[in-house]
Amino acid sequence: MDTFSISIRVEDIETNKNFREIMKKLLRVIKSMDNREQIRATRRYIDLWYRTYGEKHKNLIEIYFKSKSNEVK
Repeated sequence: MDTFSISIRVEDIETNKNFREIMKKLLRVIKSMDNREQIRATRRYIDLWYRTYGEKHKNLIEIYFKSKSNEVK
């Protein structure tokens, strides 16, 4: 299985300033994963984030989450 790394900047996402700050926090949470337990906790956090803010950028978030979780495993 090939693994890849992806780098995302919040500035690449066109949104309002408030949403950018919220999105930065989500990306920092994903980036900070260090072990399997944190992968599960981050998955729950992402699911709650979707319920709160919607799924507008779901594809981008999922790609970043999967690439980071593959690095941890």
